[in-house]
Amino acid sequence: MAVAATMARAGVRRFSPLATTAIVLAAVIPDVDFISVLAGPHAYLVCHRTYTGSIVGGAVLAILVALVLWLIGRKWEPEPARFFGLLGAALLGIASHLMLNLGDNYGEKLFWPFNSKWYSWDLWPQLDPWLLLLLLLVLGVPWLLSVVGEEMGAPRKRGPSFSGIIALLLVIGYCGWKARLHNEALVNLYSNTYHGEQALNVAAFPSSMSPFDWRGVIDTYNSVDIVHMRLGPNPHFDPDMALTHYKPKNSAVLKAAEKAPGLTAWRHFARFPIAEITYSLHGHQVFFRDLRYSHAGTFWVNPTVTVHLNKQNQVTKVQWRFGVPE
Repeated sequence: MAVAATMARAGVRRFSPLATTAIVLAAVIPDVDFISVLAGPHAYLVCHRTYTGSIVGGAVLAILVALVLWLIGRKWEPEPARFFGLLGAALLGIASHLMLNLGDNYGEKLFWPFNSKWYSWDLWPQLDPWLLLLLLLVLGVPWLLSVVGEEMGAPRKRGPSFSGIIALLLVIGYCGWKARLHNEALVNLYSNTYHGEQALNVAAFPSSMSPFDWRGVIDTYNSVDIVHMRLGPNPHFDPDMALTHYKPKNSAVLKAAEKAPGLTAWRHFARFPIAEITYSLHGHQVFFRDLRYSHAGTFWVNPTVTVHLNKQNQVTKVQWRFGVPE
């Protein structure tokens, strides 16, 4: 929403009366799918950032937002709302939402319903306090000064805001800087070996506390390793300090658990899946989690699955959770 407001102040508000409302509303309305959390982790995994988080779904939402606002403002005097101006603003709001989602470590099904693949760039956390602080400083201070000016009798400006343009450029620059840090992290991860093994796949996820702290995840043939990295002016990276999660050997228990109802959706979502098998005389449990997230991962963005099997390796229960069970 803050980025959409920045775009409005940078000139989008001139597209049409209610254009600011259109771009801000379109930037937040795709998050209506968050309500699926009430139906549990599986429903959330299937729905969130799928129907309203795709280009097709976003385009439909933009048309609906523009149509509703046009019906509200088409007879306004002295200047009626213009449908295509509102549509342009709504499309920009949707685009900003999709780009921000694409840039975090959760991702979205961008090309649904034609392709169910998840896409993510891993450039910033889902809530980036540094980006919000940047927008607050660049937009909030000029807005406060304009309010004071209007109280003193200064005319209100309706054209593009200089502060809005500067803020938009700073946001673009910030995204480019985070992309540079992300690329540096990937180079470091691929340039090392882990327990004598080469990395098959790596990812680097940013911390919300500091833009220089990153969490590296390395997939090798036998394990998935987690390592902390610090980039920037005081870099630190020690691959020997990686926390290792060994992959379980292929077994009848694991094969049976992987066929559990609903697990296909989770496997499509998980980028670094790991299974932890607990054997017992009365049955077995297989706990599936995505090592993209730590044990302290945010509650609703970390769906995990526990599959219960009997001694004959038949699935008796599939238990979905948000986060890692205690």
